[in-house]
Amino acid sequence: MPKVVITGVSGYLGKALCQTFLRHNWQVVGLSRNPAPDLQDPNYEWRRWELGAPLPTGALDLDCAILAAYDYSCRATEASWARNVEGSLLFAASVPPQSKLIYISSIAAQDGARQQYAQQKLAVERGIRHRGLSVRPGLIVSDPPGGMVAKLANLPHLPILPVPAARAQQYLVELDFLCERLFQIASGTNATGEVITIVSSGPITFANLLQDRLPGLKLPLAIPWRPVWAMLWAMEKIGLRPPLSSDSLLGLATTKYPHIAVSGDISPAQLPLVEESSHTL
Repeated sequence: MPKVVITGVSGYLGKALCQTFLRHNWQVVGLSRNPAPDLQDPNYEWRRWELGAPLPTGALDLDCAILAAYDYSCRATEASWARNVEGSLLFAASVPPQSKLIYISSIAAQDGARQQYAQQKLAVERGIRHRGLSVRPGLIVSDPPGGMVAKLANLPHLPILPVPAARAQQYLVELDFLCERLFQIASGTNATGEVITIVSSGPITFANLLQDRLPGLKLPLAIPWRPVWAMLWAMEKIGLRPPLSSDSLLGLATTKYPHIAVSGDISPAQLPLVEESSHTL
Protein backbone atom coordinates (compact mmCIF):
# COMPACT_ATOMS: atom_id res chain seq x y z
CA MET A 1 0.00 0.00 0.00
CA PRO A 2 1.52 3.38 -0.99
CA LYS A 3 2.12 5.90 1.80
CA VAL A 4 1.78 9.68 1.81
CA VAL A 5 2.73 12.16 4.52
CA ILE A 6 0.57 15.30 4.57
CA THR A 7 1.32 18.33 6.73
CA GLY A 8 -1.30 20.74 8.07
CA VAL A 9 -4.00 18.06 8.36
CA SER A 10 -6.06 20.06 10.85
CA GLY A 11 -6.52 22.75 8.19
CA TYR A 12 -9.03 23.20 5.38
CA LEU A 13 -6.99 21.71 2.53
CA GLY A 14 -4.88 19.27 4.56
CA LYS A 15 -7.89 17.45 5.99
CA ALA A 16 -9.54 17.19 2.57
CA LEU A 17 -6.32 15.79 1.10
CA CYS A 18 -6.22 13.10 3.79
CA GLN A 19 -9.77 12.07 2.97
CA THR A 20 -8.96 11.89 -0.76
CA PHE A 21 -5.89 9.69 -0.33
CA LEU A 22 -7.67 7.41 2.13
CA ARG A 23 -10.50 7.02 -0.37
CA HIS A 24 -7.91 5.88 -2.91
CA ASN A 25 -6.55 3.26 -0.46
CA TRP A 26 -3.31 4.98 0.46
CA GLN A 27 -1.77 4.85 3.90
CA VAL A 28 -1.80 8.42 5.26
CA VAL A 29 0.39 9.93 7.98
CA GLY A 30 -1.01 13.30 9.03
CA LEU A 31 1.21 15.92 10.65
CA SER A 32 -0.08 18.98 12.51
CA ARG A 33 -0.02 20.74 15.87
CA ASN A 34 -3.56 19.58 16.63
CA PRO A 35 -5.39 16.46 15.48
CA ALA A 36 -8.39 16.54 13.17
CA PRO A 37 -10.94 14.60 15.25
CA ASP A 38 -13.11 13.58 12.29
CA LEU A 39 -10.23 11.79 10.54
CA GLN A 40 -10.79 8.22 11.68
CA ASP A 41 -9.58 5.40 9.43
CA PRO A 42 -7.49 2.21 9.91
CA ASN A 43 -5.03 3.50 7.30
CA TYR A 44 -4.63 6.91 8.97
CA GLU A 45 -2.02 7.83 11.58
CA TRP A 46 -1.64 11.28 13.17
CA ARG A 47 1.59 12.67 14.61
CA ARG A 48 2.14 15.93 16.40
CA TRP A 49 4.34 18.25 14.32
CA GLU A 50 4.74 21.92 13.46
CA LEU A 51 6.55 23.99 10.85
CA GLY A 52 10.21 24.27 11.72
CA ALA A 53 10.54 20.57 12.50
CA PRO A 54 11.84 17.93 10.08
CA LEU A 55 9.94 14.88 8.96
CA PRO A 56 9.49 12.54 11.97
CA THR A 57 11.93 9.66 11.87
CA GLY A 58 9.15 7.08 12.06
CA ALA A 59 7.59 8.43 8.84
CA LEU A 60 10.61 8.23 6.55
CA ASP A 61 9.37 5.17 4.63
CA LEU A 62 7.02 7.01 2.30
CA ASP A 63 6.18 7.39 -1.38
CA CYS A 64 5.14 11.04 -1.29
CA ALA A 65 5.20 14.04 1.05
CA ILE A 66 2.77 16.93 0.58
CA LEU A 67 3.70 20.15 2.36
CA ALA A 68 0.34 21.89 2.85
CA ALA A 69 1.02 23.59 6.20
CA TYR A 70 1.22 27.37 6.58
CA ASP A 71 1.29 29.19 9.91
CA TYR A 72 -0.96 32.27 9.76
CA SER A 73 -0.41 33.06 13.45
CA CYS A 74 2.94 34.74 12.79
CA ARG A 75 2.01 38.27 11.68
CA ALA A 76 5.49 39.80 12.19
CA THR A 77 7.51 39.56 8.97
CA GLU A 78 10.69 38.04 10.42
CA ALA A 79 8.86 35.47 12.54
CA SER A 80 6.57 34.52 9.66
CA TRP A 81 9.46 34.16 7.25
CA ALA A 82 11.39 31.97 9.69
CA ARG A 83 8.41 29.72 10.32
CA ASN A 84 6.93 29.46 6.84
CA VAL A 85 9.96 29.70 4.56
CA GLU A 86 12.85 28.36 6.60
CA GLY A 87 10.57 25.84 8.31
CA SER A 88 9.21 24.57 4.98
CA LEU A 89 12.70 24.24 3.49
CA LEU A 90 13.90 22.33 6.57
CA PHE A 91 11.01 19.87 6.17
CA ALA A 92 11.69 19.51 2.44
CA ALA A 93 15.34 18.74 3.08
CA SER A 94 14.36 15.93 5.47
CA VAL A 95 12.19 14.08 2.93
CA PRO A 96 14.08 11.02 1.57
CA PRO A 97 15.41 11.65 -1.97
CA GLN A 98 13.55 8.64 -3.39
CA SER A 99 10.18 10.08 -2.24
CA LYS A 100 8.15 12.59 -4.24
CA LEU A 101 7.84 16.05 -2.67
CA ILE A 102 4.85 18.29 -3.49
CA TYR A 103 4.72 21.83 -2.14
CA ILE A 104 1.32 23.57 -1.97
CA SER A 105 2.06 27.09 -3.10
CA SER A 106 -0.44 29.71 -4.30
CA ILE A 107 -1.57 31.26 -7.55
CA ALA A 108 -0.53 34.54 -5.92
CA ALA A 109 3.15 33.48 -5.95
CA GLN A 110 4.11 35.80 -8.79
CA ASP A 111 7.24 37.87 -9.41
CA GLY A 112 6.72 41.36 -8.02
CA ALA A 113 4.04 40.30 -5.51
CA ARG A 114 3.55 42.78 -2.65
CA GLN A 115 1.81 40.31 -0.36
CA GLN A 116 4.03 38.67 2.26
CA TYR A 117 2.21 35.34 1.86
CA ALA A 118 2.87 35.30 -1.89
CA GLN A 119 6.52 36.29 -1.45
CA GLN A 120 7.03 33.45 1.02
CA LYS A 121 5.35 30.90 -1.22
CA LEU A 122 7.55 31.95 -4.14
CA ALA A 123 10.69 31.74 -1.99
CA VAL A 124 9.88 28.15 -1.00
CA GLU A 125 9.12 27.22 -4.62
CA ARG A 126 12.60 28.40 -5.59
CA GLY A 127 14.18 26.71 -2.59
CA ILE A 128 12.80 23.26 -3.45
CA ARG A 129 13.02 23.39 -7.25
CA HIS A 130 15.90 20.90 -7.34
CA ARG A 131 14.09 18.53 -4.99
CA GLY A 132 10.33 18.66 -5.62
CA LEU A 133 7.52 20.26 -7.53
CA SER A 134 5.11 23.04 -6.61
CA VAL A 135 1.36 23.37 -7.13
CA ARG A 136 -0.30 26.80 -7.30
CA PRO A 137 -4.03 26.46 -6.59
CA GLY A 138 -6.48 29.22 -7.31
CA LEU A 139 -8.63 30.56 -4.47
CA ILE A 140 -10.08 27.37 -2.98
CA VAL A 141 -13.87 27.21 -2.74
CA SER A 142 -16.28 24.54 -1.57
CA ASP A 143 -19.80 23.94 -0.32
CA PRO A 144 -20.00 24.46 2.62
CA PRO A 145 -17.38 27.20 2.36
CA GLY A 146 -13.98 27.00 4.00
CA GLY A 147 -10.82 29.09 4.19
CA MET A 148 -11.16 32.81 3.52
CA VAL A 149 -14.74 32.53 2.23
CA ALA A 150 -15.77 30.79 5.47
CA LYS A 151 -14.28 33.64 7.53
CA LEU A 152 -16.35 36.13 5.58
CA ALA A 153 -19.43 33.93 5.93
CA ASN A 154 -19.10 34.21 9.73
CA LEU A 155 -19.41 37.98 9.63
CA PRO A 156 -22.83 39.44 10.52
CA HIS A 157 -25.43 38.72 7.84
CA LEU A 158 -26.15 42.17 6.52
CA PRO A 159 -28.22 43.09 3.47
CA ILE A 160 -25.26 45.20 2.35
CA LEU A 161 -21.66 44.09 3.01
CA PRO A 162 -18.81 46.58 2.53
CA VAL A 163 -16.30 44.85 0.26
CA PRO A 164 -12.78 46.23 -0.25
CA ALA A 165 -11.04 45.15 -3.46
CA ALA A 166 -14.49 44.30 -4.84
CA ARG A 167 -13.33 44.42 -8.47
CA ALA A 168 -10.19 42.36 -7.94
CA GLN A 169 -10.12 39.36 -10.28
CA GLN A 170 -9.86 35.86 -8.77
CA TYR A 171 -9.26 32.44 -10.27
CA LEU A 172 -11.06 29.69 -8.35
CA VAL A 173 -10.55 25.99 -7.80
CA GLU A 174 -13.10 23.65 -6.25
CA LEU A 175 -11.71 21.82 -3.22
CA ASP A 176 -12.72 18.32 -4.36
CA PHE A 177 -11.32 18.93 -7.82
CA LEU A 178 -8.00 20.18 -6.42
CA CYS A 179 -7.62 17.17 -4.12
CA GLU A 180 -8.27 14.71 -6.94
CA ARG A 181 -5.77 16.52 -9.15
CA LEU A 182 -3.15 16.45 -6.39
CA PHE A 183 -3.74 12.74 -6.00
CA GLN A 184 -3.06 12.30 -9.72
CA ILE A 185 0.15 14.30 -9.43
CA ALA A 186 1.28 12.25 -6.41
CA SER A 187 0.61 9.06 -8.38
CA GLY A 188 2.17 10.32 -11.62
CA THR A 189 5.57 11.22 -13.03
CA ASN A 190 5.69 15.02 -13.00
CA ALA A 191 9.19 16.47 -13.25
CA THR A 192 11.16 17.89 -10.36
CA GLY A 193 11.16 21.69 -10.51
CA GLU A 194 7.81 21.82 -12.26
CA VAL A 195 5.29 24.47 -11.18
CA ILE A 196 1.66 23.56 -11.89
CA THR A 197 -1.17 26.08 -11.67
CA ILE A 198 -4.58 24.49 -11.05
CA VAL A 199 -7.81 26.43 -11.51
CA SER A 200 -11.32 25.33 -12.41
CA SER A 201 -13.05 28.65 -13.10
CA GLY A 202 -12.46 32.36 -13.39
CA PRO A 203 -11.56 35.08 -13.53
CA ILE A 204 -14.37 36.40 -11.34
CA THR A 205 -14.51 39.60 -9.30
CA PHE A 206 -14.27 39.28 -5.53
CA ALA A 207 -17.70 40.91 -5.16
CA ASN A 208 -19.32 38.37 -7.52
CA LEU A 209 -17.55 35.55 -5.69
CA LEU A 210 -19.09 36.65 -2.40
CA GLN A 211 -22.56 36.92 -3.95
CA ASP A 212 -22.23 33.41 -5.38
CA ARG A 213 -20.89 31.82 -2.21
CA LEU A 214 -22.59 33.66 0.66
CA PRO A 215 -26.36 33.10 0.77
CA GLY A 216 -28.28 36.12 1.98
CA LEU A 217 -25.78 38.68 0.76
CA LYS A 218 -27.99 41.07 -1.23
CA LEU A 219 -25.54 43.71 -2.34
CA PRO A 220 -21.76 43.96 -1.97
CA LEU A 221 -20.84 47.61 -1.57
CA ALA A 222 -17.46 48.38 -3.13
CA ILE A 223 -15.25 50.54 -0.91
CA PRO A 224 -11.58 51.65 -1.27
CA TRP A 225 -9.26 48.94 0.00
CA ARG A 226 -6.37 51.12 1.27
CA PRO A 227 -8.20 52.64 4.30
CA VAL A 228 -9.42 49.17 5.28
CA TRP A 229 -5.90 47.78 4.91
CA ALA A 230 -4.52 50.57 7.12
CA MET A 231 -7.14 49.84 9.78
CA LEU A 232 -6.37 46.09 9.75
CA TRP A 233 -2.63 46.77 9.88
CA ALA A 234 -3.06 49.09 12.89
CA MET A 235 -5.21 46.51 14.70
CA GLU A 236 -2.52 43.86 14.18
CA LYS A 237 0.20 46.20 15.44
CA ILE A 238 -1.55 46.50 18.82
CA GLY A 239 -2.05 42.75 19.10
CA LEU A 240 -5.60 42.35 17.77
CA ARG A 241 -6.46 39.62 15.27
CA PRO A 242 -9.09 40.76 12.78
CA PRO A 243 -10.94 38.02 10.84
CA LEU A 244 -9.25 39.14 7.62
CA SER A 245 -5.54 39.96 7.87
CA SER A 246 -4.04 43.06 6.30
CA ASP A 247 -1.75 40.80 4.26
CA SER A 248 -4.70 38.82 2.86
CA LEU A 249 -6.42 42.03 1.80
CA LEU A 250 -3.20 43.28 0.23
CA GLY A 251 -3.03 40.09 -1.82
CA LEU A 252 -6.65 40.36 -2.93
CA ALA A 253 -6.22 43.97 -3.99
CA THR A 254 -2.80 43.99 -5.65
CA THR A 255 -2.01 40.55 -7.12
CA LYS A 256 -1.83 40.61 -10.92
CA TYR A 257 -2.39 37.18 -12.44
CA PRO A 258 -1.20 36.07 -15.87
CA HIS A 259 -3.90 34.88 -18.26
CA ILE A 260 -4.86 31.29 -17.51
CA ALA A 261 -6.91 29.23 -19.95
CA VAL A 262 -9.84 27.66 -18.10
CA SER A 263 -12.35 25.21 -19.54
CA GLY A 264 -15.08 26.23 -17.07
CA ASP A 265 -16.39 24.57 -13.92
CA ILE A 266 -15.00 21.06 -14.24
CA SER A 267 -15.90 18.13 -12.03
CA PRO A 268 -13.24 15.60 -10.95
CA ALA A 269 -14.72 13.12 -13.42
CA GLN A 270 -13.78 15.52 -16.24
CA LEU A 271 -10.16 16.08 -15.25
CA PRO A 272 -8.71 15.61 -18.76
CA LEU A 273 -10.71 18.65 -19.95
CA VAL A 274 -8.98 21.07 -17.60
CA GLU A 275 -6.29 23.28 -19.03
CA GLU A 276 -3.44 23.92 -16.60
CA SER A 277 -0.38 26.10 -16.94
CA SER A 278 2.85 24.34 -16.10
CA HIS A 279 6.46 25.52 -16.22
CA THR A 280 9.81 24.85 -14.63
CA LEU A 281 11.53 27.39 -12.39
